Amino acid sequence: MHAPASVPVNVQVQLAMSVPDSLGETRYDSAADKLTVHWPADTNTPSAQARTDSFTRLLKQSGGANISGTIGRPTVWHPLGGTVMGDACDHFGRLYGYENLFVVDSSLLPGSAGAVNPALTVAANAERIMEQLILELVRS
Repeated sequence: MHAPASVPVNVQVQLAMSVPDSLGETRYDSAADKLTVHWPADTNTPSAQARTDSFTRLLKQSGGANISGTIGRPTVWHPLGGTVMGDACDHFGRLYGYENLFVVDSSLLPGSAGAVNPALTVAANAERIMEQLILELVRS
């Protein structure tokens, strides 16, 4: 979850978004009492090949040179999931097994927002949930 640290002025950084071929997972190490996020390698997958093909066409048309591997690395900029609707909570963010505890963030999404920045999807979903919760609070 790191962006390239420093980029020379004559380099244009290109970002590619795609739906991952596999999802990450959280892992708890009880000995260290630490939770970590594990992302599988995304190098020899159909998504990785599609991104490479797109960049190859871009470079061919623009006359640029590929210097990948020297700056930055493949990374996940907008991680999603962890408290997925229908699995850990209902479709209104009510966490199963906990009264009055709600999840209203990007962890509700199962791992993809259609290969786009998920910010607006997360905001729209949060608004939908809040409208429902307000209606329920007014009724009680």
